[in-house]
Amino acid sequence: MIAGNNSQYIQLNPEPNAITAELTDCTFSWGPDEFSVHCPLLSIGAGEFVTVVGRVGSGKSSLMSALCGEMPILSGQGRLCGRIGFVDQKPKVLNTTIRDNVLMGNEYDEKWFNQVSNACALSQDLEQMENGDQTVVGFGADVYIFDDLLSAVDAHVERHIIENVLAAGGIIGSKTRILVTHAEHVIPLSDKVITLTDGQVQVVQQTPVQLSENITSEKSAQSEGAVVEAQELADIPEPFVIHPDYDDPPLHWASFQKYIALSGYCVLGVVQQRIVEAVCNGSMEVSK
Repeated sequence: MIAGNNSQYIQLNPEPNAITAELTDCTFSWGPDEFSVHCPLLSIGAGEFVTVVGRVGSGKSSLMSALCGEMPILSGQGRLCGRIGFVDQKPKVLNTTIRDNVLMGNEYDEKWFNQVSNACALSQDLEQMENGDQTVVGFGADVYIFDDLLSAVDAHVERHIIENVLAAGGIIGSKTRILVTHAEHVIPLSDKVITLTDGQVQVVQQTPVQLSENITSEKSAQSEGAVVEAQELADIPEPFVIHPDYDDPPLHWASFQKYIALSGYCVLGVVQQRIVEAVCNGSMEVSK
């Protein structure tokens, strides 16, 4: 919908479409002299996984607000088709049961509810709660927008969520997923990468890698024929990385000596070094 007197936001069509998001030469801003986001061209197809990256303050969250129809459009043409599920940086919960927060008004389907709980690593937490999912404390959509979803979880839970929710084989793998993230290792899994710099949007199309090849341990691959060892490594939770760096060189005394010399305390540094070496070798007794 073209911006003008009769429209200040992009068009939100509740009906799904082959193209779920489309922006053409759009400029969004919260008001005069406020921060603005400019997107020359963006087209997101149904079922695509899109990652959004950029420095802090570059406009990632503003672009998500624009796609949700919340940030006013100053010029250009844009539309988003389908029901939107938006997960903000600051979680919002209803003052009701966990089950109701997950269902968000939909009818209870035990099989679907358990699937969602398992995918989000919530099952173990529910088991520890006396009232389970009835403890007082999402919902179906066609387009899911996650603003920095993974920053609040540890590496193990992050990997679980990526595998069971965000990736192509996850429970919303057939839906359009837009993820704002600082986790560079997630980017190769996406169909498109949106980069923001001072409010300027750049879009790169890419062929996503398969999740299995993305999380394969390079250490295991180097041990051909060691089936048992590889299985043991696979059973150990590892950080979710694409190209882990192994065998980093350790720090040596020479490195410390150079640093101490540059600091201007070379003589004191040598004395300290000799004392430490003497204690380590057992030639000097430390009084208590």
